[in-house]
Amino acid sequence: MKHIAIFISLAIAAVLGVLAADSTAQTVLNDEGTLQNRYHVIQVQDFSVQPGVDFPPNYLAGLPQQLVQRLKDSRKFTQALAAGEKPSQEDAAVMGLSGTVTGYDPGSRGKRYIGFGMGAARVFVTLQYSDMSTGQILFEDKVIGTLTGGVFGGAESKTVEELAKTIVATTKLVLLTKPADSNNLGERNAAAANSSPAQSQTVEVKGDLKIVENKLNELADQGFRVTDFRVTGNKSADVTMDKTAAPPVTYHYLVVHAILPGNVQKNMNKAASEGYRLVRHTVAMLGGITLIMEKPSAAGAGKYEYRVSSSMRGSNAEKHLVEDQQQGFVLAENAQLQGMNLVLTEKATQAEEANR
Repeated sequence: MKHIAIFISLAIAAVLGVLAADSTAQTVLNDEGTLQNRYHVIQVQDFSVQPGVDFPPNYLAGLPQQLVQRLKDSRKFTQALAAGEKPSQEDAAVMGLSGTVTGYDPGSRGKRYIGFGMGAARVFVTLQYSDMSTGQILFEDKVIGTLTGGVFGGAESKTVEELAKTIVATTKLVLLTKPADSNNLGERNAAAANSSPAQSQTVEVKGDLKIVENKLNELADQGFRVTDFRVTGNKSADVTMDKTAAPPVTYHYLVVHAILPGNVQKNMNKAASEGYRLVRHTVAMLGGITLIMEKPSAAGAGKYEYRVSSSMRGSNAEKHLVEDQQQGFVLAENAQLQGMNLVLTEKATQAEEANR
């Protein structure tokens, strides 16, 4: 029953956030430099499946159409187009949305019937937002479509509906970012991309997180660095580490875990004051909010400050992001966890002497 208590605690925190939030969230000040002020038209491109990923083709076929309709319903764009369609205004700036399915776990329908998040089906997707006229990448993100229940446990095909909801919620936040935001484009680590199986290790996040943290650091001392993170269950995940560095150019890791967003923020900022920085796309609900932070061994690394907010309504998540941006923060991570919209923002407090 512990996970029920955790969910109730998060729900109470989120409800308090809703009550405190201004109901006119849609009228918050808009920054002229944000993507939403340039792109009023979005075009959904075909999604692809990464080689080796066993994802039913018929599931993916219906995703673009669902996205187009949900984006129209969001009223964030004057037009939401399918691939090949032309905007009504020829010179309109069009944002392209495409994605690649990088992983799929069908879960267990029988366990979903029991409930409590058991047997969840998950589809992992890397999103790419781009300018359709220039091809410039505007934002890259990773999302997870999760099906936790439904009639008779919920059919696996319904996972695509949940994925579409998650992508639209992410798009709303992406629109509030600026092209110059440091976190818009994920790091492209060529060494990691070219790593052979012998140069990759997987660490299971489960049980005592201090033991997990020690395992991460044992590998880090050998030149391994976190390159991927996959949720595998209610209280488990897999961390992929690739050998991309050679001692003494190594990294050190810290696993942050807390029940309430306020405590996550406190713990993150304590670690940040010591030189740690959030590893993007490692935020998950594993018996509480869990994430990984990283610190390079080399001198000259920057320092950061974090804010963490949660809300049950997407409009309040957008409002929190805008308020943080007005104080110099940028979007570092967003996630939909058990019905909550979790937003993490980051601000550099000390410039880096060299690139990460």
